[in-house]
Order: sequence, then structure tokens, then C-alpha cells
Amino acid sequence: MKRAPLAIGGAVFLLLALLLGYGGWRLLENERVSACHACGRPLGGHTQTVGMVDGARELFCCPACALALQRQTESEVEVVELTAHDSQKPLSPDEAFLVVDSRVNHCLRSEPHLDEHRQVSRLDFDRCSPSVLSFSSESAARAFIAANGGKLMDFEDMKEALR
Repeated sequence: MKRAPLAIGGAVFLLLALLLGYGGWRLLENERVSACHACGRPLGGHTQTVGMVDGARELFCCPACALALQRQTESEVEVVELTAHDSQKPLSPDEAFLVVDSRVNHCLRSEPHLDEHRQVSRLDFDRCSPSVLSFSSESAARAFIAANGGKLMDFEDMKEALR
């Protein structure tokens, strides 16, 4: 009779340990995929980019950040998926209509950067600039340009412009 409560207690303990372990793993996994592989900024739905970095699948905050990683390191970065700005749906780079250097940049932070003397410092470089926004149709991209500025490019032209 005394074995039954011990077995139940052991099973409850094991179940709790498994649940806590799973919860911790999910928390770490969500942390890992919620930030850009290159700059650590939060991933947004409007510009998230999937790239293969030296054969491993990585998430980036935007295409400009993924391409900056390739320029600044010896890593081979191949962008394999963009996110359509208007629908937030996956989009192949070959099918995308890109708006480059518009007034909209979801990656830039709004608070100023302070130097060691607590003075606002000028931003000379941001790996996520110029902004690169993807659209699934040319008409949507042109409408966005009319409202927000920018240049219409295909993926290969954008890569060349960011070099």
C-alpha cells in the first residue's frame, strides 16, 4: 500500500521536471529566433529575411543586414526568403519587387545613441540602412514609393547597389 503513494509522487515529480525542462527550452528557443542573427535586433514581420550562412539557416531582421554580414565577414550568405512588406507572407527573392532607401526603416531604433559623455552622437553607419522592403507586386511597390520615396529594384540590382 505504501508503494502506490511513492509511485504517484515519483510520477508527479517526473512530470513536473519534464514540464519545467520543456518550458525552459521553449523560452530559450523563442529568445534565439526572436533576434537577428547579425545585429541582435528584434525580428519584425515586415522585413524578416531568411538566409543560409555557411550552410546553416539563419534569420535576419532585414535583407540589408544579411548582405552587410556577408560584406563584413568571410561568411557566405545566400538570401533564400524575404517577407512581403504589405502582406507579411514569405516571398522568393527572385519574385520580389524591392523598394530601397525609402523613408520607412523598421530596423532603426527611435532613441538616440549617446556617447561616453552622454551626448547624442551622429549615426554614420547602420547595417540595416538603406532600408530594403519587399513587395509581391510592382503596383504595390510603386504605390509605396509614391507615399514614402525610395527606388524600385529587383533583388540582383539591390545586392549590387548595397556593395
